[in-house]
Amino acid sequence: MAKAYSQRPSSFLDITDSYLAFCLDEAAFAWGSYADSELDSVEGETGEDIRRGRERMFNKLMDIPLSYVDPAAILGGSQCYTKKI
Repeated sequence: MAKAYSQRPSSFLDITDSYLAFCLDEAAFAWGSYADSELDSVEGETGEDIRRGRERMFNKLMDIPLSYVDPAAILGGSQCYTKKI
C-alpha cells in the first residue's frame, strides 16, 4: 500500500513520534520484503499452479489456516462444514 500511495506506513497511522514512525516503517519494509521474496519463490508448471501456490503462500504468511469441505457433507446433502487442517 505504501508503494501504491507513495507514503510511509507510519503516515497512514498518523504516527507523529519520529522514532516510533521509523521503527514501524522499517518493520513494514522488512516484512514486505520477506513476503515478496517468499511469493516470488513459488514455482509451478502452469500459471494456474503458480497462482494457487502463491495463494497458499500468502495464506501461510498471513496465518490463515488451510481448510477443506467435508465430502460427506456434500454427498449426504446436509450443510457443508469447513474443517481446518
